Amino acid sequence: MLLDSGFLEFKLDCTKTKDLAVGDSVYSKNFLAGGHVWRIKCYPRGVNEEYCVEYLSIYLELVSHGRDVKAVFDAFMAERDGAPLPEHHRRCVHVYPPDRFTIWGWRHFVERREIEEDGHLIDHDGSVTFVCDVVVLRADRDTSMPPADVASHLGDLLRSGEGSDVSFSVGGETFPAHRAVLAARSQVFKAELMGSMAEATMATITLHDIEPDTFRDMLHFMYTDTVPDFKDCSSSTIAATIEHFEALLVAADRYTLDMLRLVCSQKLNDVMCVDNVMVILRCAELHGCPELKIRCIDFFTERKNFKKLVLTEGYFQLIQSFPSLTQEIKQRIESRDTSVLMEKGSGIFHVLKARIWNLFKAIIISLDRYDVSFSVGGETLVAHRAVLAACSSVFKAELLGSVTESTIMATITVHDFQLETFGDMLRFIYTNRLPYFKGCSSSTIEHFEALLVAADQYAHCLNASEVCFIHLEG
Repeated sequence: MLLDSGFLEFKLDCTKTKDLAVGDSVYSKNFLAGGHVWRIKCYPRGVNEEYCVEYLSIYLELVSHGRDVKAVFDAFMAERDGAPLPEHHRRCVHVYPPDRFTIWGWRHFVERREIEEDGHLIDHDGSVTFVCDVVVLRADRDTSMPPADVASHLGDLLRSGEGSDVSFSVGGETFPAHRAVLAARSQVFKAELMGSMAEATMATITLHDIEPDTFRDMLHFMYTDTVPDFKDCSSSTIAATIEHFEALLVAADRYTLDMLRLVCSQKLNDVMCVDNVMVILRCAELHGCPELKIRCIDFFTERKNFKKLVLTEGYFQLIQSFPSLTQEIKQRIESRDTSVLMEKGSGIFHVLKARIWNLFKAIIISLDRYDVSFSVGGETLVAHRAVLAACSSVFKAELLGSVTESTIMATITVHDFQLETFGDMLRFIYTNRLPYFKGCSSSTIEHFEALLVAADQYAHCLNASEVCFIHLEG
């Protein structure tokens, strides 16, 4: 069963209700629990003269329409300091059907004499506090979070080239890109494109020491956290794959892309065999990949592989280039009988998928090279046209199209939304996350309802609306 709860502190003003007649009632404000609207109905002098004249009566009422709504209702009185009173705690479980009672509770909740005589119950303003909690029980249904779609949006942005503000000329090919994205992913690019270096003002940057295919896949990884898979397992294709991922390793080193280094190492490990282990070991030693190096040495020193490889020209060339490997291989062979070897295919390490929205927090925090700002409720929020356009078709039309905002306005005034709503929408666009609110207060509900309106207005896809819906349900 899924549990959805609502919480309410109901304050009863004793000074205003002391003159009420038996059977007169007062109501709390409405509150939400389990997708239904509820309120507390209280009879300060009892519900009727026959049974309850000396008691305060309290009930839970279902205000909205519902069928077979099963709810657990807890209520207790609290002292002036907020401490609960166990002797005045009640609980009931009731199904609220549409054609029968929509109200349930206790006629004899507490004697009025106890309230009047106990000096710890009545607050300085003459009120007593009832704490009420409602838990709605309902059948399981899928409320899983939708998958993150930032990488998908950014991949589309890279492929289209829309909103690009820098280009790279590599081997006769031109690659449009976005300074904000590259700077968020690489400290080297941040220094080059947003610092005091010459590249910061250049519209096109020419690179001479990297191949177009390598640069293309590096850009693709920076936008999407993925690299292409090579499904052709022919020897010539595997050799080209090794060469390509070695080139990507060099690029990852140059631009401090640590996650790309790990992914390249894993890809090289995946294609390792007797025919290429010496090449991959050389690559691991040359480019400082210790995990991949250990895996290569483990593979090489397996008995069946060692016999095939130890007298090959590839092995002699390797130890001539890296003499220290001889001692490492010798130590590995000597310790084999007492070591637990890793099986091929089990992986030498776990490549953790990068959380791209966390990396983009760097943009929000530093506010580097923002190119548009929004005036909301007297405050200014800055952003990047490329990122907003990638995640919202409405922003794309406004900021990269032919409308006024795309060419003239550096600051756009927003009238329809509060600062908190617009700020949290921007946060979601950059990070795919919304703030967490404990509990289900009316202000929280109003906030996520406003975010739903913003998600619709700016066409920030079904994903944002689903996330708001799940927050409202929780």
